[in-house]
Amino acid sequence: MAAERSKTIWCCFCFVNVTNATCVLATLSLCSCIVSFFITASHDAPKSAKGFEYLVTFLWTAASALALTAIGCKIRRALLPYLIVNIIFTVYLTVYVPSYVILYLLMKNSTDIQFSEHDHYFLRETRYIRNFVGLPICLWSTIVVWRCYRTFGRDASEELDPL
Repeated sequence: MAAERSKTIWCCFCFVNVTNATCVLATLSLCSCIVSFFITASHDAPKSAKGFEYLVTFLWTAASALALTAIGCKIRRALLPYLIVNIIFTVYLTVYVPSYVILYLLMKNSTDIQFSEHDHYFLRETRYIRNFVGLPICLWSTIVVWRCYRTFGRDASEELDPL
């Protein structure tokens, strides 16, 4: 039991750390995008869509940092924000990634659909690779953190119950 608990905590620490590093890198790249957006005054993408993406990334970064701290301190409740944000982000990517693939296939295989230059640029942007990579990371880290959440809960109930 102790070995299983130790393994769960170690796996959770590793995967949350990987997720956190990914989020920090994504946040840094998005910060540079924000700076370049204001410097060049580019209007290639709607501000609301960019703003939503920035918000989700910052929330994910903050929640994963909190989860990393929670694992170190074994605080069960502090894992909840990470799980909630991760589930929201997973649902977002689960809807977004297939719709992106469908839209790309429609654009590639149909001569009836007319796309503007903005749409072609929007579909070719390399930042969408992050979403394809982000989906398995979200799913994997959510499962691992959930296991850790359950382990912390089991430990707490065992400590309270002397029998």
